[in-house]
Amino acid sequence: MRALLAVVVDRVVAVVRRHVLGDAERSVWAAVGRGLAAAASGLGLVLLYLLRFVLAPPSTGAGLRRVVLIATPLPAAEKPERHDDDDQGDDETREPAELEGATKKSRLTWWYERDAAYGDRGAVAAAAGRIAPKVGLSEGTARAYIGAIVTELEQTRKAS
Repeated sequence: MRALLAVVVDRVVAVVRRHVLGDAERSVWAAVGRGLAAAASGLGLVLLYLLRFVLAPPSTGAGLRRVVLIATPLPAAEKPERHDDDDQGDDETREPAELEGATKKSRLTWWYERDAAYGDRGAVAAAAGRIAPKVGLSEGTARAYIGAIVTELEQTRKAS
């Protein structure tokens, strides 16, 4: 009889306690279950990557390297200070204010119009190599743009 009374009192206390505390109190076993599920999921992921590494080492290693490099970016490098004595005295070393915010193509055109090889089809590659870094283009793109400028100049000359 006492055992039955103990079970009934225990259940009543548990029901009242749950009613008062609501959902704030979680079962310890639920936390243990979530921890075990997370550990099993992590272990499964590690085992899958080990199997992948056994089957395809080069691509898995490259992918892992990429993941690590993306997860740990390098800090941005500081730009070196520019001194006024770096300027060699010619006016071509600085773009005019109206070119600020202009497209790379229009900046390239401005620089090319002031280049010694302006209009010379044989010197397009050399001019592209000199000007491309100033405007942030690759040499191939600069060469294509300058080639189009030279073609347009030649057509204008033929039409005149």
